Amino acid sequence: LFGMTGMIRINSSQPHSLGLHPHVCWPDFVNPLVLLLLYFTLVALLHKWVHITEEDIADVDKSDSPLETPEAPPSFSRVIYITGDKQELLSSTDEETYLPDEQMVLMTRGSWQNVHSNSLGCLLEGAGYTNCYTPSLHEEKDCPSLEAESDVEMEDRSEEVPRSLTETLPPPLGPSGLVIFGCLLQKHSYVCALIIMMVWSITYNNWLTFALLVWSCFIWMMRDRRRYAMMSAPFLAIYGSVLVVLGFLSGLRLSRAELYPGLPPAVIVDFDLNSYHPAPCIHLGAKVFYTFNFWVMFRQQLKERKEEQSMKKESLEEIIVMPPEESQSSPLVAMLISGVKGILVKYWILFCCSMFFIVSFSGKVVVYKILYIVLFLLCVVLYQIRYDVWRRVLKTFWAVVVGYSMVVLIAIYMYQFRSVSALFRQIMGMSEEGLRDLGFERYSTVELFARILLPAAFLLACILQLHYFNSDFLTLTDLDNVPVQETSRQEELKTSVNMIADIIKENIEKLQKRLLKEQTGNGRSQETLDSIGLQTSSEKGAEEQQETAQEETVPSSREEKWVMIVDRASLLIIEGVSGLRRLQELIWRLMELHSLKIVSSGIIWVSLQEVGFMYSL
Repeated sequence: LFGMTGMIRINSSQPHSLGLHPHVCWPDFVNPLVLLLLYFTLVALLHKWVHITEEDIADVDKSDSPLETPEAPPSFSRVIYITGDKQELLSSTDEETYLPDEQMVLMTRGSWQNVHSNSLGCLLEGAGYTNCYTPSLHEEKDCPSLEAESDVEMEDRSEEVPRSLTETLPPPLGPSGLVIFGCLLQKHSYVCALIIMMVWSITYNNWLTFALLVWSCFIWMMRDRRRYAMMSAPFLAIYGSVLVVLGFLSGLRLSRAELYPGLPPAVIVDFDLNSYHPAPCIHLGAKVFYTFNFWVMFRQQLKERKEEQSMKKESLEEIIVMPPEESQSSPLVAMLISGVKGILVKYWILFCCSMFFIVSFSGKVVVYKILYIVLFLLCVVLYQIRYDVWRRVLKTFWAVVVGYSMVVLIAIYMYQFRSVSALFRQIMGMSEEGLRDLGFERYSTVELFARILLPAAFLLACILQLHYFNSDFLTLTDLDNVPVQETSRQEELKTSVNMIADIIKENIEKLQKRLLKEQTGNGRSQETLDSIGLQTSSEKGAEEQQETAQEETVPSSREEKWVMIVDRASLLIIEGVSGLRRLQELIWRLMELHSLKIVSSGIIWVSLQEVGFMYSL
């Protein structure tokens, strides 16, 4: 009950041999490792949270005191300790740790005799580290001249820091492709949530998930699906969490009588309160994943509601115009989305037509499958006879198919419950054989998922075709309004591939610059030591010449090499896609020219396979 499961068994007759308990399975071995991983993750998050809070407190203190003086030194988080050989300075003053707008304290190891020597501070200021200073071991409060000089120096430094920051800060970059893709998924999270509702009801057949199936079918049939899905987001999140809690309680190693006293076994089975031993963690993980999608949709609803409230508070005169950098999206992501959508608009209807055959001819032929094939043949005949009427009726046809599929799926789903199957026999006055011919049959637990998955997948494919691809497909197949392309498809392909190649080149260049900065970081730290006077001038000049020569030759040759690889790959992609397009056009032309021969060959083959009077005609 508390997760303390014994795994190793000791036999008193054989004290040197270790065995395992018979009831132990693999989740019992994985449990300690997962707990250890979660423990280290929690410690790392707490450690990071403590540092973030300390930085926030430091920022608040810095904002309260806008100008720091040697009388009020900066935080000790920026203290640099310099030993005799100056190795700590080498590792602390490189480009990634030194910030020009942040003051540092240098702690040196010296005696009381060289207290007044300020050569180290002068050298550091000469090397460009203007905000580093060495604290004095005694304070001279009665010296106004020193105070005046320090005030002037601090004013000069405060004027120089903003100029250097404005000159060195890079321009703001737009959002990356992954960020745009994540925002797109979150914006359309209602589609994922509706699909998850159907998948959950199919994966776990019970009355609690039957409510999700009916709920999703009802929302799919609405005109404003997104609005109603977002309205039901909090209820879905709470309902999914309740189902997860029930699954967790059912997974405890207790008997059903101890967990749910007084409930009959039929109710426990119909409400999916059975345990999934020996591995309940898999089923619980699947339910947690489903519920996570509901919470993502709920988060999107709260985000949109907050944006609406902020827009209502602002007047029309106070509309904030966003800069173009933030509103622009990644061209690579936009190109990928448009390409995938174009392919789905063209070929998703072929997938739906193939699903008609799979649903109609899989397994035993029953009444509802015959109606499927009747609907499909009516659509094909109308397409052959009147193309214009077929285009006008196509949306209504998909709506009828979706409604009929919903009725079939809900009826098959409800018939799996014992109480409902007995009720069907009483109401319809038919035997089990007659109901089996209609398509109502109770399946075992093993084949139940496979039997319900096929009509549910067909329903989902028809829903996507009706709501997302049908309008674009009708625009694409409109023979009266054929769009005239100003540029050829070959030129569009070249521009798209060249754009992707340019983006890849920019990323390669940024990566090489980053690696070059990391490699030259030690060299710049060595220059800092040279400015202090730890090396001779002759060694300094020789090393500078070698570093500049390496920086000019090696990165340039590597960059040219990668640019040549990207250019060659882009040319190969253009040639390959062009070849595939030419092959596709050739296949379509051959099918159009020889369609009668293909149909005649099929009729002859079917007649030879099934010999009979009807086929002989």
